[in-house]
Amino acid sequence: MSLFQKNTLISLFHYIFAAVLSLILFALVTHAWRLSAELPFYYSWDSIFESTWIKSIIDTGWFMNNPYIGAPNGYNLADFPLSTNRLFFLIIKLLSYLTHSYAKIFNVFFILPFPIITLSTLFVSKRLGLNYPFALASSLLFTYLPYHFFRGAEGHLFLSSYYMIPLTIWLAVLIGTNQFQRWRAATLIGILLGATGIYYAFFSIFLLFSAGLISSVNYKKLLPLYQALILIGVIALSVIANLAPEILYKMQYGGNAEVAARAPFESELYGLKITQLLLPVDHDRVPVLAALKDSYNHSSMFVTSEGNFASLGLIGGIGFLTLLLIILFGIRMSKTIDVMSKLNLAAVLLATTGGLGTLFAYTLSPMIRCYARISVFIAFLSIFTVFYLIQKLTEKYNFSKSKIFIWILITAIILFGMFNQIGKSNAAVQNLTTVANYNNDENFVRAIENKMPAGSMIYQLPYLFFPEHGPLVNMLDYEQFRPYLHSHTLKWSYGSMRNRPVATWQEKTSCLPVSDMIKEISYAGFTGIYLDRNGYVDHGLAIEKQIAAVINEVPLISPDSNFSFFDIRSYITTLKNSESSTEWNQHVDLLHSQLTLSLDWGKGFYDLETGNNKTWHWSQTQSTLHLINYNKNPIRIKISFTLVSSSPTPADLEIKGSLIHEKLKINDAGTRFSQMMNIPPGNQTLSFISNTPKVFAPGDARSLFFRVEDLQWEIV
Repeated sequence: MSLFQKNTLISLFHYIFAAVLSLILFALVTHAWRLSAELPFYYSWDSIFESTWIKSIIDTGWFMNNPYIGAPNGYNLADFPLSTNRLFFLIIKLLSYLTHSYAKIFNVFFILPFPIITLSTLFVSKRLGLNYPFALASSLLFTYLPYHFFRGAEGHLFLSSYYMIPLTIWLAVLIGTNQFQRWRAATLIGILLGATGIYYAFFSIFLLFSAGLISSVNYKKLLPLYQALILIGVIALSVIANLAPEILYKMQYGGNAEVAARAPFESELYGLKITQLLLPVDHDRVPVLAALKDSYNHSSMFVTSEGNFASLGLIGGIGFLTLLLIILFGIRMSKTIDVMSKLNLAAVLLATTGGLGTLFAYTLSPMIRCYARISVFIAFLSIFTVFYLIQKLTEKYNFSKSKIFIWILITAIILFGMFNQIGKSNAAVQNLTTVANYNNDENFVRAIENKMPAGSMIYQLPYLFFPEHGPLVNMLDYEQFRPYLHSHTLKWSYGSMRNRPVATWQEKTSCLPVSDMIKEISYAGFTGIYLDRNGYVDHGLAIEKQIAAVINEVPLISPDSNFSFFDIRSYITTLKNSESSTEWNQHVDLLHSQLTLSLDWGKGFYDLETGNNKTWHWSQTQSTLHLINYNKNPIRIKISFTLVSSSPTPADLEIKGSLIHEKLKINDAGTRFSQMMNIPPGNQTLSFISNTPKVFAPGDARSLFFRVEDLQWEIV
């Protein structure tokens, strides 16, 4: 065996040992021998939402559309951009070929990042100068950050899969030290970064730019900056390519301002706080430290879960402070540590509350708001620095020659670090609440499916808009996805995208008197009502009594008494018998039109106002109205409205678009407009342009010129 082959085998053994050790630690930390393979590790909050992505891939082949939720039309996630996580979805897709259990895939996907992060960090740490024992320790502590388990518990599976971050920092250090040459590897890393979430891509772009700037200044040449900009371009193109489905959907059907709306101030609310980097982890195993963190959480302002996830642990905290001291006192150590100290400072300047990230939010885009998530980048820099210094000290004092001493030292540091970074309950997966809720849902949904024919649509109450509604009474967000996760033959109403026709109809229908609501959902094709009692102050007592009185049926109750189900098929039969077939079909057709066509007031129009039995929208001098056909075929409609200015003097108003081009005269008496239109699939825009004088309205900051009154439309 040649020396090269021997070294290769040793290196391979090192990586295998690291991956296996990472999995063993996971088993020890989570008490894996007590876990059930049939139940998900987490079963609340965002983990429910993420579970629907997994089950959607199992049921339909991909995560974007699903006919089994968001009934009657099915849900579509194009308004909620997730495609920058394409790498993760592809991994889930591959796992779906091995099993059709969403819970097993969820658990495997949660476990996989542990060895992968360890291997990724080990690879980078060795190339940046750490010997194997120190690189191994650095890798394991970076893998078992508090951030990792907190993200899993919160339901952020993709954020806990941060194995691309060490590779990003590797490229940044190579550029920052003017040693970058690996274009093929860098291009691949850039492409993958664009498919592992917008946050890690954004932070990577910032740190690569910072590294290029640092190197160009230090070495007085522009090449490093050019290299950084090329890699930034690769990441950006990858992000855009992955977002193509959402971009095309928006072009065809228009944007949705109510979904994933972010405000600039949120960049401060979810910004990075140095205090939270350095404070102990929540539920620290040392009572004094646990009390300290608890005191901070309950007394400090603007404490969010994002900040709590940022804790570095004691070892990472020492590394973080060391990097700051290197900058403050100009300490010279090595090119690598010098660049890392500057990258660390750049990350803090970007993400800290009121930092560059807030400036970015107020001037360019508020869509990046959770800047505390950069803490995982800071963690790598900090932990690496600590082990770099320990390695240098062992070399300086000749301890490095004693392998036994080194391994004893490394083992002690790993054990201490794990003890310090993982609180008493942070790694508690598949807790008693998860087991109880999951088994309850499984039994209850099975009872419903035994009762209802395959393909039946179930209307869910109370209505919650989707996504990002937040808790309602004692019901957490996304909990209405729970029955779908156990269902194989039924369709569920929750999951229709807010501000689109189905969700708008659901919201209006849920506000109707109970008798009218049941009649309306019957026309829509629903044959059952599923009620989450936790969403009501009275635990659903009043509405269940009303439903039972209307349909003359007794509900099915879940084992834990938190859910009820009404079969309304007998009621529908009675309703159909009370109407002629023509009346029934008219009701069904009218409802179908509401679910396939929407009218959106666009730029230039103000919110709806009412008074004197009229409704209206004020407009600026120019405004747009969007007619959106979600059907695959054209829809013929009659649309009518009244155009009113504030002046008796006639003014010009032009309505133009691909469907119409009309020139009208308007004044304060009002001009009625009526037109037949054939609306093709997609978004059709009507533009309004007028030269009417501005309305005199003291105290009103709006620019009011004319209004559109009593708009009505119907399918013909």
